[in-house]
Amino acid sequence: MKTTLTSTLALIICAGLLSCSHKSKSNIDSSKIEIYTLKTDMLVGTTKAGQKIPLGGFSALQFKKAEGGQYSFYTITDRGPNALEFKELAGVGRNVRPFLIPDYSPLLVEISTTDNKTFIADHSTHFKIKKNYKLTGLPHQNDHPTEAELAIDIYGNKLQLDNNGADSEGFCKFNNNYLVSEEYGPDLFMFNSKMMLVKKWTPGMGLPADFAKRKMNRGLESLACSQKFAYLMLQSPLVSDDLKDKNYIRIAKFDPLKRKTLKEFFYPVKSKEADKIGDISLIAEDKLIVIEQNGKLGSKEGVRKVYKVDLTKANAEGQVQKELVVDLNTLGFDFVEKIEGIAFIDSKTIAVITDNDFALDGMIDLKTGLIKFQKKDSYLAIIHLDQELK
Repeated sequence: MKTTLTSTLALIICAGLLSCSHKSKSNIDSSKIEIYTLKTDMLVGTTKAGQKIPLGGFSALQFKKAEGGQYSFYTITDRGPNALEFKELAGVGRNVRPFLIPDYSPLLVEISTTDNKTFIADHSTHFKIKKNYKLTGLPHQNDHPTEAELAIDIYGNKLQLDNNGADSEGFCKFNNNYLVSEEYGPDLFMFNSKMMLVKKWTPGMGLPADFAKRKMNRGLESLACSQKFAYLMLQSPLVSDDLKDKNYIRIAKFDPLKRKTLKEFFYPVKSKEADKIGDISLIAEDKLIVIEQNGKLGSKEGVRKVYKVDLTKANAEGQVQKELVVDLNTLGFDFVEKIEGIAFIDSKTIAVITDNDFALDGMIDLKTGLIKFQKKDSYLAIIHLDQELK
C-alpha cells in the first residue's frame, strides 16, 4: 500500500512538472537584453545662470552599422532642455514653458556602443533652415493659445516664437536626404545631405489635415523610411469626437517624391493601459515595429511593449491589428520613463534608446534662473529576440 501511494504521488508530481514545463516553454520569453549607458563630457550648452547642460534628450533611433561586435546608430535630440511648464503665469499667460537655452538647435547625433557597456557620441551636427539660420526648438505662433505653448527664458521673459521651430521627435534617412518629424505643427521636414532645409509639409499641405487636431505635445512622435515611402505616427489619439479616434492612433503612409499622403491607418491602444507610443521602425515595406508606453516606472504600472504591425492587413477602414514582439519589463528594462527611439537591426535584433530630459528635475526658479538636476542617465538597449521578426 505504501509503495502504491508513493508511486501515485510520484506520478501526480511528475505530471504536474511536465505540465509546468510545457507551459513555461510556450509562455516565457527567452529574449535577452544588453543595456548601455551614455558616457560623454559633451554639453549642449550653458544657461545664462551658468548651469551646464549635458548631452541627452534623445528621440528617434536608426540603425547605421554593426562592426566588430559593436553597433552604430543615428539619433536626434528633441527641442532642447526645458523645465516643467507653468499652467498659469501672471503677465505671460497659460501653458508657459521655460526654455533654458533659447537659441538651442536640435542635433543629429551619431552614437556607437563600446566593450564596457557604454555608448558614446561619435559626431553631432545641427539642422539648418537656411545658410546662417539653424533650426530652433521654439514653439510656433498659434491662433488658439490654449492649444499651444508660450515660451519664456529662465527669468520669465517672453521669447519670440518661431513658425519654423521644431520639437523634433522622429528621424530617418531617406535616400540622400534626412527627414525629421516634429510635434508643434505637427510638421515633416526634409533636409538635404548638407543638413539644409529643402521642404516642409504641414497638416492640409501634404500631411492629413486632421493631424492638426493632435493633443498638445503629442504630435508626430515617430517616423520610419523605406527607399520609396515615409511612415509617420502620432504619439496619441487625436482630440476628436470621432469614435475611431478614441482608442486609435493615426499612421500616415507618405510619399516624399510625390509630396503627398497616400493612406492613413489606425493603430489600436487601450488608453487606460498605454496612451502613447515612443517611436516606430520599419521591418520591411508596410511592416512596422512600435514601442508602446505610458511613462510610469516599474513593471506593476509601467508599460513598455514592442508590437509588430502589418499595414497590408488593415481592414477597409484602415484599422490594423498588432502582435506583441517583446515586453521590455520582463527583461528588466522597467526603470525608465520614456523610450523615445526604436531601431530594427535584423530579424532577431532590435534596439531602443531613452529620453532622459537632459537630466533636469522639475520647475525652474525664475528669480535665480536655476533648476535642479537629477541622476538620470541616457540608455541604449540591444534586444536579442527569441523569435524572428517577419
